[in-house]
Amino acid sequence: MKTISLIIPAYNEEKTIENTINISIPLLKKELLEIIVVNDCSSDNTLKILKKFREIRLIDNKKNLWKSASVAKAIEKSKWDYIFLVDADLINLKTKDLEDMIEPIKKKEAGVSISFLKNSWPLFPFKKIDYCSGQRVIEKNILMSEIEKIRTFPSYSLEWIINNLIIKNKLKIKVVYWKEVENRYNTKDLWFIVGLKKIIKIWSEIMKWAWWFFAMYKVNIELKKLLVKK
Repeated sequence: MKTISLIIPAYNEEKTIENTINISIPLLKKELLEIIVVNDCSSDNTLKILKKFREIRLIDNKKNLWKSASVAKAIEKSKWDYIFLVDADLINLKTKDLEDMIEPIKKKEAGVSISFLKNSWPLFPFKKIDYCSGQRVIEKNILMSEIEKIRTFPSYSLEWIINNLIIKNKLKIKVVYWKEVENRYNTKDLWFIVGLKKIIKIWSEIMKWAWWFFAMYKVNIELKKLLVKK
């Protein structure tokens, strides 16, 4: 059995963070040996909600570090062999979804598992890969090999760095389909302009560090070669 630390970076996620933690707790001392949540200076009720949970390890940033640096901080403080990254803004997430992500690692079917959400935006024609997915299970030592880069790169370049680590280490990839799970920013409960602003920010960061579409396509080609067949 692999020992796994679940890491959840959170910034102003009062609408979804409670469910994310509640569905994770049943796996403590089973598939998961700790749940680390990083509150990145939220200005809403996120911190208040997090303080209700004695089961989690809470990291409360004193200044806004953004996602990559917050995750790096949690990775360094984690105690176990594998890291399970989960975004805090997911809707309809269930305990079984987490179990399905862990299963390929536990059975040694793959070196990394990556989620594919109901509203994932894969790069055409790579329909089976969400290269931007925030949900990954991967060995801690592999992430630690580039921890300084993770800490210093812009917020939405985290997945780009992990993708390159997957390719570099030739890790077999298991894509896990979360058919009912969605990112909240791309759903109707947010005003269109708010969701659009977040999408633009994500893409501007990705494009800045991904050397435009040529490199993004190259990465997807390499990831596709590593997919575990059903």
